[in-house]
Amino acid sequence: MKLITLFCVSLCLFCFSSIKSEYYSKYGVDVQNIRVINEDGIRFITGTVLNKSSKTYAGFEIFFDLLDSDGALVGNSTDSIMNFQSGSKWRFKCLIMDDSASSFRFSGLNGFE
Repeated sequence: MKLITLFCVSLCLFCFSSIKSEYYSKYGVDVQNIRVINEDGIRFITGTVLNKSSKTYAGFEIFFDLLDSDGALVGNSTDSIMNFQSGSKWRFKCLIMDDSASSFRFSGLNGFE
């Protein structure tokens, strides 16, 4: 499990660092501390989103693709929050439902006022 977790985090951090500035300029948020956790045999992608903008979002979402050992898409995972206020911190927790998922990649953010 540690090898899969390390691979997942490495893959996600690599893909996220290349597009981080795009989402920061669009929404004014910073995503940090992305990792996989295991709670009683159930896996989650977790991390923190900081709202550094002057906006309060009525809703905000984060999305990840779930990949199997061959890199094929086997599912998606998402989390959302309502009333995401300026200056606040959101600890997201995305459920990994597919047992065949061995890695993930960041696939997007969406915020609406």
